Amino acid sequence: TDKEEEEDGVERRLRLSDLEWLADLGEGASGLVTKVRLCGSTAGPAFALKVAHYPDDTDAGREQDEVLRRACGAGPPSPYVVRCHAVLRGAGGEPACLLELMDAGSLHDVLRRRGGRGGL
Repeated sequence: TDKEEEEDGVERRLRLSDLEWLADLGEGASGLVTKVRLCGSTAGPAFALKVAHYPDDTDAGREQDEVLRRACGAGPPSPYVVRCHAVLRGAGGEPACLLELMDAGSLHDVLRRRGGRGGL
């Protein structure tokens, strides 16, 4: 989920400022994806951070955040679905998702290396 435990046992929400930029991964019509990790964890896992180009600090946007947060913590992870670790907000109110990093490239790249669509 998007909460982490502090030393005193109190939970707090993860913020974008808690993440360290490692590399740009790509950009599309709806947002920018970067490779990040938690600040100060040089040996820790890397994640993909997708930040939307548009702010959505409306009631509907906050409701969508809540749905995504619930989905992040629902059920056991699947090896077939990219895991969402947290739903965050940027400084301008833009929605952001902290996702499992899939470092094999795009789905198109994987299919091309495997010789087509089959065999997944």
